Amino acid sequence: MKCASIPKEICSSSSMCVPDCDWLDCSARFDDQKSFQSVFGLCVPYNLSQIVAYLMCETHSVYKKAQEKLPSIVRCPNRSDPATSFSPQTIYLLIGIGIVIALTLFASIFYRFMMKKNKIPPFRPPDCCPSFLFPRPDYNLSLIHI
Repeated sequence: MKCASIPKEICSSSSMCVPDCDWLDCSARFDDQKSFQSVFGLCVPYNLSQIVAYLMCETHSVYKKAQEKLPSIVRCPNRSDPATSFSPQTIYLLIGIGIVIALTLFASIFYRFMMKKNKIPPFRPPDCCPSFLFPRPDYNLSLIHI
């Protein structure tokens, strides 16, 4: 693990962020204290979960004896979390897909409305469009009645 070898001064500094690492601070309050104090800390991978952070803090013998425990991960302020952020290309793609879906639904509603009103389709939908979105009139039945 490359994060474990990084010293506290570099890993916990908000001005010098390590790209793939965050600082795990294991703070605790003992019986005779009024505030939390840092028992120990270490540099950990940036995607470490709170549960794993708690378990890592529990391995320390002094931390185990504490009355109240507060493990916290100090995130790098200059880095966005890749699990929660999208690239601009992904956002543009999602917006484009949304627009295509919205236009298809609007065209389907318009097509059905005009079919109901005029009894003829307003336009010929492409063959790839499903019939439940764009129902085709049955021309064979209309030829029989002529």
